Amino acid sequence: MTDPSLAEGGDATTIEAFDAGVIERRGGESQPIEGFVLRHPSGVEATIVTYGAHLVSVRVPDTRHPGTRVSITRGPADVAALQTVSGRFMGATVGRVANRIGGAAFDLDGQRYELEANEPPNHLHGGTNGFHHRVWQSEILGPGLGVRLTLLSAAGEGGYPGTVDAAATFRLGDHTLDIHYTATADAPTPLSLTNHTYWNLAGVEGETIGEHQLHVGFDRVLLTDAEGLPVPGPPVSVAGTRFEMNGDTMLAATLAGGGLDHCYVTSEPFDRPVLELSHARTGRSISLTTNQLGIQVYTGNKLDPAYHAIAFEPQSWPNSPNRADFPSSVLRPGETYSNHSTYRFDW
Repeated sequence: MTDPSLAEGGDATTIEAFDAGVIERRGGESQPIEGFVLRHPSGVEATIVTYGAHLVSVRVPDTRHPGTRVSITRGPADVAALQTVSGRFMGATVGRVANRIGGAAFDLDGQRYELEANEPPNHLHGGTNGFHHRVWQSEILGPGLGVRLTLLSAAGEGGYPGTVDAAATFRLGDHTLDIHYTATADAPTPLSLTNHTYWNLAGVEGETIGEHQLHVGFDRVLLTDAEGLPVPGPPVSVAGTRFEMNGDTMLAATLAGGGLDHCYVTSEPFDRPVLELSHARTGRSISLTTNQLGIQVYTGNKLDPAYHAIAFEPQSWPNSPNRADFPSSVLRPGETYSNHSTYRFDW
């Protein structure tokens, strides 16, 4: 790991490395976890740990209390809690395939692959030992350039074919956090990485997202069945439905109707922000720009307490390994996977 002092200086992001503890594996084996605090002069601060390439927290200046920062994320603050069922996926890097794969299986190039049914009868977020449960290797890139985490996933892990060499790069800029996932594979394999951070702009523990307003620029959504899988047929227009999120009304009405756990989709990447979350009482907002064709929006329906945070996960269309009518999520040798998302924070 590069000396953290190389990241100091000027108006660039500073990076502080710290010991984030250990995780215990079966058989008594333990692995040390590294952590990094990225701070930008604009006031944004992000904490990342190598366990699961988790984005543990994002803090921004609190204009109501000058000189202080407030957390706008929700989730466990230590590695031990991240390993629990309640803390799972909170801020995690999810892979190999985000979201659900129906029947925990898929066919690829004439061969059947069986996966773990960790959300029976389906496979969710790469399984219980997916990328969120692995310890990634770290590298500080230099002044203002952020942190790069890498992971080698062997062929057969989780039931997936091919060895995958993945990287997650986190950078802070002026009011921005940039997350760039890249990967290559030595054999064809489905791949769809995402970041699963939960957000709450109120900055108050226990407060729901009911007062937030949400705008989603993608104008189609995948309807789902009782298991959360996309139903047969094409995506539907959000116009005039409960899925139309134009930023004009608070989320309270959506939560009263059962909330959201749906993927908004497009056929072509947007060259502008595709999603904005705002909170009028504090004046805080987040906008998201991404090159992905889908964004899963989850209003924390099954969290405890429910609806206290929202996740928006840039990704491929869910269950695409089993849907020939969906854009393919298969990564083949010689190709480079890229999921590039930028979050802009205003206060």
